[in-house]
Amino acid sequence: METNLKKALKVLNLTQDGLSELTGVSKSKIRNISAGRVKVNQQFAELVQQKTGISAIWLQLSKGDMFGKESGSLSESFEDSTGSREQIQYYPEVKAQAGNGYINSEESEIEVISLPKSILDIKVPKSARIDAIKVHGDSMHPTIKEDDIIFIIKNVQDVIDNKIYVIRYGEDIRVKRLFKRMNNNVLLRSDNNIYPDEEVNLENDDVQVLGQVIYNIANLS
Repeated sequence: METNLKKALKVLNLTQDGLSELTGVSKSKIRNISAGRVKVNQQFAELVQQKTGISAIWLQLSKGDMFGKESGSLSESFEDSTGSREQIQYYPEVKAQAGNGYINSEESEIEVISLPKSILDIKVPKSARIDAIKVHGDSMHPTIKEDDIIFIIKNVQDVIDNKIYVIRYGEDIRVKRLFKRMNNNVLLRSDNNIYPDEEVNLENDDVQVLGQVIYNIANLS
């Protein structure tokens, strides 16, 4: 039987070792809790809630929702006042294609969500803006799955090889792993190897790097 902690780790796209590093709880204890050999106590549940937004009550007692939300709105999923948090604009109607042929609608509603800074993969500058959008397609599977929510740090100064970025390519918005090449060329690579590499020129091919993907989470709605 799958434990609540194991379910939470799947949704957060977080490993047991990653949770250990995040919370300071030993890897062996987290393995035992995840396997159901040790019960979740209140101290551990509250620590996980502080670091990830997972509901302590749900984690310990299976009461309520995983994120303590009452509706399907993602904006409510991270709503709590614990820890240091980042305010993020989420565009639920905008999708980055992880595949081919998806074109976004021109208009989108905006929700404001609050994400714990502790689960972000990189240190975010104070002046940086973070947006969240949904992914369409399977080209970044298994790293990013269909309908995952991705969090993007905007206006990055330089492309770092082997990091995942959101780019505007013509009328499309795509999510790809990027590698710099000569003469301002960039290689676009999918984690799903059935999709071939593409090489584009940032000056001549109507391509713009919109931001770096720093976190992704399963769709909660």
